[in-house]
Formats: sequence, C-alpha cells, structure tokens
Amino acid sequence: MVKICEEYSIRWSFAFSAGKSQLLHFGKPTTGTDVLLYNEPISTVKIAKHCGINLYTCLKSMDRTIDVCRTLRATVISLIRLGVHPAILNPIVCSKFVKQVCYPKALYGCELWGKLTSTEWLMLERTQHYICKKIQGLPRRTRSDMCLPMI
Repeated sequence: MVKICEEYSIRWSFAFSAGKSQLLHFGKPTTGTDVLLYNEPISTVKIAKHCGINLYTCLKSMDRTIDVCRTLRATVISLIRLGVHPAILNPIVCSKFVKQVCYPKALYGCELWGKLTSTEWLMLERTQHYICKKIQGLPRRTRSDMCLPMI
C-alpha cells in the first residue's frame, strides 16, 4: 500500500514526508517489520490524531471515553469562567451555550465509536450530571435526579 502511494506521488510530482507520517498497527504487535517510505522508516505509534480525532491501536474504548469526559468538563468550566454562569445568566441560557459549544467539541467524531460498555455510559452520564450542577450553580453533592429536570 505504501509502495502504491509512493509511485503515485512520483507520477504526480509531489512527495510525502516519512518524518511526518505515522503507522498505526492494529492487532498483535510484530517485530522486525519496518515500513519504508522513500527508503526512510515510518515510525510506529499507538495513538495518532487524524482530522482532530484520536485513533488508538488498542481496540479498547475506555481511553477515548475518559478523554471525552475530560474535554467536556474542561470546556464547561472554561465557559463558566468566561461569564456563562447562573449568577449572570439564566441557567436555561447557560444550558443552550453548553449544548451549542461544549457537546459538539467533546463528541466530535463520535460516529466512529463502536459499542460503549455500561461503565462508559455511566461515565458519560456522570459527566452530564456534573455539567448540569455546574451551570445551575448547585453544590457538587446535590442529587442528580433533582438537578436534571430543573433545566
């Protein structure tokens, strides 16, 4: 496959950079197999970013879900620090900001996800409960079933 890309680039007078290229090897790791591009080795990595989406070689999705939850929380907290806070705005307006800004950023590329485990669903639900409490200005220990219907 790399040889085909190499020949195509020569035919159309452009070049790939072996230093910028990365190889993701899915499945069991093998030793001694170097992939060469223009007689330079391509580095093998476990995580690569493609179009803003992290791709992992291990087929476990827990790392991805942890990153999504972390991104979602960090984006909401930064939005609150900018002034989208219940002391300044109505909590319903705050929730609209969160839905339009934070969720698309965190869930970008989610159509590539496979089946989520129950633990991952629980992590995403807990993150949503945390966000609901933050945008309403409620304490962290407030019951989640009481804060969700208030928005």
